[in-house]
Amino acid sequence: MDNRQHHNQHSNSAHQQHHNQQSLKQEIMEVDFGILELNLFLNTNPNDSNAIKRYNELVMQSTALKDKYHKMFGPIQQKQLSDPNCFKWIERPWPWERQV
Repeated sequence: MDNRQHHNQHSNSAHQQHHNQQSLKQEIMEVDFGILELNLFLNTNPNDSNAIKRYNELVMQSTALKDKYHKMFGPIQQKQLSDPNCFKWIERPWPWERQV
C-alpha cells in the first residue's frame, strides 16, 4: 500500500468517525428535546400516564446514548468526570488532536 492509499484510508476512517460522533450527538439532542417537551407537558398534565411512561423511556434512552458517547468519544457531560484525576484531561490530546 502506498502512502496515498494509506492517507485516503485514514482520511475516510476519520471522516466516518466524525460522522458517527455527529450522528450520535444529534440523536442525543433529539431525545433530550423530547424529554424537555414532555417535562413541560407534564407540568400541566401531571396525571397523564402515557406521557409519564414516554418521559421515563426517553430519560433511559438519553442515559444510554450519553453512556455510549462517553465510551466512544469521551465525556459529553460534566457529571461524567467523576474520576478524581478528571482534571488531568489537559494532559491528554484535545478531541480534535486525537488520532483515529
